[in-house]
Amino acid sequence: FLILILDLCALQLPGCNQTKISSIIASPFDVDAPVKNLIEGCREGEFQCITSHECISIVDVLDGIEQCNDGSDERYCKDTGNEMCQKPKQCSFNPAICMFTCDCPLGYSRTSSGLCIPSLAPAFSSDCADLQRRYHSVESGLFKLNDWSCSKPELCPFIAHCEMNLFGGGWTIIMQRFNTSLNFDKDLLEYENGFSLDDSNFWIGLERMYRLTNRPQRTNELILRLLTASNGQIITVRYSHFIVYEKSLGYRLNIGSITYGNGMDTTNELAQSQLCPFITSSEKECVGGGGWWRKGCQQKGVLTATNKAQGTYPGLNWNGKRLSAVQMLIRPRGYVPPPKKPS
Repeated sequence: FLILILDLCALQLPGCNQTKISSIIASPFDVDAPVKNLIEGCREGEFQCITSHECISIVDVLDGIEQCNDGSDERYCKDTGNEMCQKPKQCSFNPAICMFTCDCPLGYSRTSSGLCIPSLAPAFSSDCADLQRRYHSVESGLFKLNDWSCSKPELCPFIAHCEMNLFGGGWTIIMQRFNTSLNFDKDLLEYENGFSLDDSNFWIGLERMYRLTNRPQRTNELILRLLTASNGQIITVRYSHFIVYEKSLGYRLNIGSITYGNGMDTTNELAQSQLCPFITSSEKECVGGGGWWRKGCQQKGVLTATNKAQGTYPGLNWNGKRLSAVQMLIRPRGYVPPPKKPS
């Protein structure tokens, strides 16, 4: 059971100081995902350990925790690299080419640990767009991020699933249901803190949504990806903004207008949730279950509801179409993903 909002280090949970936690499992939405090139035996966005030859994510290199059996991800410059470079402290890791080099390329700055980071990149990754700005070729997965609202963000880690391919990437996944038979009918505390039924079915938490969507000078857009149960069609609906207000306001939702639809079904079933507080099914005793931003039990677009039809409740659906998978993703509006190498 994975709590997404709390400090991993304070709880002494695995992954406290690890940047890349795990890879995202195969997604039912990735039917058109590009095939990634292999780089010296590893996939793009991975570093191959010098002598032990494992492949690890580039975000794990020089993060303070040895991931390679030979320790080369943390000790290469100290053990070998500095001897190859003309100047002390010139040995650096360049994530753009997934290799250690002598000095950073133009447009990059060298951190005290020896990591080359784009000069305009943020100091910390507080969402998946920040992470992609720091590591242009990073792939989708589960990562450690840092809460921007803390006075010392490095002391406030949280974990999040990142989608790095959809519309260029940089998306933070805030809710995902790949197995809609699993129960999302939780109490308010669980919805506040977040919960994970397994790696592919989770809710990031209302408090985390509030922090992610109320960052100064940063408005987030929302994408819904919905997989129909009958024919496997993917419905994509993009909203101009998505804001969750603080707890004292009932975590009310401010949802924008639809800016994109892939032609399958752009019905705006979230319109009924506008400025509604978040309410659990136990408070309303709704047959479909699930906590959501709603006024009553007959409201449409409740994507946490059970997939099983009961009485007048038609089962998990979008505009009458039964669903077998659901994703909610947010990204800063106007974000321009960094260019990726051609496959």
